[in-house]
Amino acid sequence: MYAATPSAIISVDFNNDGSVNMGDVVFIGKYFGRIVEKPTPTQMPTPTSNDTSLIDTGDFVINTATGTIVKYKGSGGNVTVPKGVNRVNQSKVTSIGSNAFYYCKLTSISIPDGVAVINDGTFSGCKSLATITIPNRVSRIGMPAFNDCTKLSNAYFVGHQPDFGSYAFSNTKLGFKIVILPTSQGFGKPDPYKNESSGVWFLNCSESYDVVIADSIYTFDATTGTILMYNG
Repeated sequence: MYAATPSAIISVDFNNDGSVNMGDVVFIGKYFGRIVEKPTPTQMPTPTSNDTSLIDTGDFVINTATGTIVKYKGSGGNVTVPKGVNRVNQSKVTSIGSNAFYYCKLTSISIPDGVAVINDGTFSGCKSLATITIPNRVSRIGMPAFNDCTKLSNAYFVGHQPDFGSYAFSNTKLGFKIVILPTSQGFGKPDPYKNESSGVWFLNCSESYDVVIADSIYTFDATTGTILMYNG
């Protein structure tokens, strides 16, 4: 009995297409049942995101999982940062994200007491913003959170000194001052404090701020964060 060698088999035009090629090898494989035709691939559907933590309120995009204001989308003017998103388990806002208000046309901003972090570049370029009140719970202000706020003349701190990123208030209005309470800790305040009215706070060799103790020159309402009277 004749036994065909592999070279003899593949030298025969089994599928009668006029040449010996891989088509003949496939023909043999199908004949002996050793090749199963590969099914035509079907395109998998694009997976849809199940992340429901990002909520768009119209003026704000809020990450309810982290309590972060991700982006402000409004037209500017007098803006109040929401305390949270009531329709999502009353999620509270605890931070304002990096560049969230980048070059927005703010004239004033009200930050809720629950905010603990103002991230890097949050209010950079808000050139119409004249004053800012930093709530008591803020523990960190990123770099340079208020850079290029060229009309910003005062920053009122209701609580103690937070952790400051480099040049947090760089390129603000000439004569910019940080206003604090007599009970505030940090900010370069003399220790022991002897009712000084003002001072200079040196953060490093190239960064310093003028600091005013509130009730000495300003009558300052710490509850609402507003200046009631200027006594200078």
